[in-house]
Amino acid sequence: MAVSFRSQYDLTLSYSGKNYGYQLYEDQYGQKHWNEGLADLIAPQSRISEFSYEHIPPQIDVPAAFENWSIGAGYTEFRAQFGTALTASNTNMPVTYNYSQNIDASWDNRLYLSPLINSAGTLAANPTLYFNSSYFGFWCAANQYLYRYDLSSNSWVLKHTAAANIKSIAELNGVMYVSLLNAAYVYTTSTTGASFTTYTGATLESASIADLFVVRNNVLMAMRAEKAYVTTNGQNAGVVWSAGTSIGSSSDTTQSLAVANNQYWIFKKEGVYMWDGTTVNTIWTPDYITNQNGAYAYVWYDGNIYTTYGSRILAIDPFNTQYSSLKFVYPPESKSSGGSVVGPHDSVEVKGTITQITGTFSDLMFSVLNPEGTTYIIKGDPVTQVYHTLGYISTASSVAAYAVGPNVVHPTNPGLVFARNAESVYYILPRDDLRPEDDPNYRYASTGTIYGPWLGFGARAFDKYLNRGTVLGTDISAAQNIVLAYQINDDTSTTTTLVNAINYNLNTANQTSDVSFNRIRYVITMNNGGNSTNSPVMTSATFHATLNPPRRRTWKPLIQLRPNQILRDGNEDYQDVRELRNALFSGVTQRITMTDRENNQYIVRILDIQEVQLAFTDRKSTRLNSSHIPLSRMPSSA
Repeated sequence: MAVSFRSQYDLTLSYSGKNYGYQLYEDQYGQKHWNEGLADLIAPQSRISEFSYEHIPPQIDVPAAFENWSIGAGYTEFRAQFGTALTASNTNMPVTYNYSQNIDASWDNRLYLSPLINSAGTLAANPTLYFNSSYFGFWCAANQYLYRYDLSSNSWVLKHTAAANIKSIAELNGVMYVSLLNAAYVYTTSTTGASFTTYTGATLESASIADLFVVRNNVLMAMRAEKAYVTTNGQNAGVVWSAGTSIGSSSDTTQSLAVANNQYWIFKKEGVYMWDGTTVNTIWTPDYITNQNGAYAYVWYDGNIYTTYGSRILAIDPFNTQYSSLKFVYPPESKSSGGSVVGPHDSVEVKGTITQITGTFSDLMFSVLNPEGTTYIIKGDPVTQVYHTLGYISTASSVAAYAVGPNVVHPTNPGLVFARNAESVYYILPRDDLRPEDDPNYRYASTGTIYGPWLGFGARAFDKYLNRGTVLGTDISAAQNIVLAYQINDDTSTTTTLVNAINYNLNTANQTSDVSFNRIRYVITMNNGGNSTNSPVMTSATFHATLNPPRRRTWKPLIQLRPNQILRDGNEDYQDVRELRNALFSGVTQRITMTDRENNQYIVRILDIQEVQLAFTDRKSTRLNSSHIPLSRMPSSA
């Protein structure tokens, strides 16, 4: 039956167009039982795994630990859900970062300052650069100027000024060949580059011009326009060049050459071609043409060829010429680990124009000129597609890089040589199987900063309170410190320091003012006080926060069901007790409007009903064996 006046009842429940009035149980002292409270903040959890950060009750403290960077750079947000274990760590430990500027996070669980930039002198102004290392030494072509590196003076020595810009260098049987732009190529038999000879011999189809050189099986191959030529001796008194073999379109210029699987590989804007000296095979044709297509072809130690198409790096398996062997490896695909997606590789800092590709035995390396005009030196593994920002060049519009072994720029250590505009510089890299801190020859940048991914602590829409931060590491002092700061709610213009770590012990600082956030990211700065032989080493940093989700009210009324009860206004209640009882059980699946004695209304759910003991005959003689029903946990939206 419909309830006419809510003020008659202690409690009214309304749903599906009907109202049901209830009286609260009244004890011998005249007290009516009506208990209010709050629902649990977070559902209780039990874990049987070994203790880790995620075992701490989140209603007390939610630590976000930064102790592992194994998934690499390029991720603006860490999207794995808390509570799902990742391979490298649990989700309370983000394993990605956005980018770093002169901090090296490539050692999985340790942060170092990036290698120091060492100067090797200036080159030609605004050069178009090309590096080459061979039996003849280490060379750099800058426009029409050809330099040879002198280890004793750690500088470039000008060896030749060509008639036009230099495009490539190749060495065959004690002769070094240098191709020029629209001019006859030159060569030398002097390992020091004491003198060069201009080619005037048997022509390459009525010209002495070669755009690019490459060597295969004691054969020198030259590309000119769309045609390939070969000879076993390209000197003036050498062997006549072969007739040209057309490869690709005559309207397209070859970008780079490579030799892999004993085949010539030709990279043009319009496609990838393979030539065995007899037959030309078209391996792949891109969907669009850009100036970056086919540039910087590089054969890494894994045997694959890496080159650029558009703003991406394409990997080619030369032992499998099917289309399925071609794969873009940078930027990487969205990363997932342990079934949790850690986010797309979407940082604009490390995207843009690839300006060089090189590599060591352990890492593929390349430089990226981003849309903001700054350059990052990237190192990584194209198989796992994990990449790290090794270096940062803020003033360079383009960077050419080349990895070299020991005794080139350093007597014992490998190096990475690059040029930023007209300045030639290099990194000293650690020797094989040594961490930077274990190699006394390693040198560090004076300061660097790493920017973490945005974190929502598994609940971006909920408020969180920042409580404190910690930093743990080694080689830390007042002059060689680590600063843990933060940015909140996508505001990258405001960075607030939380911890200034100045000793070896666990450095902790409490957040003394109220900081409420939805998303937060760390900004970690490391300094060595200008001492290039040392770097602080960070092994752990942590944000401690408290979740603040919306709270829900609960009510646990003890309801008395009795026929013909006297209501609050003195009238007799003629509602059917069985209908009232059934309404409680039917209401557990309903969205209910509850009205209390003060006429306050709430949208609620019935979560539980207990201790229902009723005996029914007919409506007039219905009575209770037990006089009350506890109704528990009815959370409202407020």
